[in-house]
Amino acid sequence: MDRGIVAVCMVTLVSCLSQAAQPKDGTLCPVVESVSWPQLRVKIVNATNEPVRLWKDSNSWGYYKISVCLVQKKGKVVQIPKKPADFTKNGPQFFEIGPGESSETRIDLKDGYWALPEGLDLEDWPVFVSVVLNVESTPEAKEFKTWVGTRVSEWVDVPKKGDIPVLPKK
Repeated sequence: MDRGIVAVCMVTLVSCLSQAAQPKDGTLCPVVESVSWPQLRVKIVNATNEPVRLWKDSNSWGYYKISVCLVQKKGKVVQIPKKPADFTKNGPQFFEIGPGESSETRIDLKDGYWALPEGLDLEDWPVFVSVVLNVESTPEAKEFKTWVGTRVSEWVDVPKKGDIPVLPKK
């Protein structure tokens, strides 16, 4: 587990439960649009005035760019990255998000692509969930001028089993 990402999750939880975790303009912002546990709908919003390039999930540069952070009932913070993957063809492919536009990603933590920590029971509902967008600087990122950095979504309440999913406040 990447201790840096867990630290970012913990700092974000402490300081940002009631306020935005990221600037609203001038950057990429991951936003948890809805939660139907253990499924999430996430948007990556381009809050800049220019198109932004982001790696596709189908290559090693983009496959690991999103991870999920949970806060469980007893306050434990858990980071869930994607499982390691082998790429038989691995080329640096990207897509663009236009100014003020977004790209939607659906996450299902039961689909087999996520490295669930040993002992984590997805039926044990977490209290809060957040998404981390993390793209490392690489020679390819410089060559193709893709976005590089780390951004964390706001923490969102996870509805209890049987509750209607709640959208975060805009």
